[in-house]
Amino acid sequence: GMSGYQGGYGEGPFDVEMLKEYLKLNDDQVEKLRKLRSDYRKEMIKRKAAQRVAELELWELIDSKSLDMAKAEKKVKELETIQSDLMLYRIKALQETRKFLTDDQYEHFREMGFKSMRRMMGRHGMMRGMGGGMMGGPMMGPMGGGMMGSPPGDED
Repeated sequence: GMSGYQGGYGEGPFDVEMLKEYLKLNDDQVEKLRKLRSDYRKEMIKRKAAQRVAELELWELIDSKSLDMAKAEKKVKELETIQSDLMLYRIKALQETRKFLTDDQYEHFREMGFKSMRRMMGRHGMMRGMGGGMMGGPMMGPMGGGMMGSPPGDED
C-alpha cells in the first residue's frame, strides 16, 4: 500500500488506515472509503493515460515539418477538456465522501486533501509545462509529467 500520507488527491488519494485513525472512522466508513479510493485510482490511471496520449499527439503535431495550426488548436482544446474533467472528477470524488463522513470528519478530510491539491498545483503550475517545452530543451521536457501528475512511470 501507500506508505504514509503523500498522495493527496494525486495518484493514491489517501491512506485508508491512516485516515481511519485520524478521522476515527467506523468499519462501514472505512469500507466505503476503500471502495471510493479503488474506483478513484482506476479512473485516474485511465484519465492520466488519455492526457499523456493527447500530450504526445500535440508534440507530434508541433514537431511535424508542416505545423497544422487548426489541428494543434483542436488538440490543445482537447487537452483542456481532459484537464478540466480531471479536476471535476477529483471534486466529485471529494463530494462523494460527504455522503458517509460526519461534518467534522469531512472538514478534516477536505483540509488534508486541499492542502495536497494546492501543493501539487504549485509544483506543476497549470501551464508551466507548455511554455517550458516550447522554448527549447527536449520537447518532452516539463510536459512529460503531465500538467497535474507526476512524471510517467511513478504511478505508485
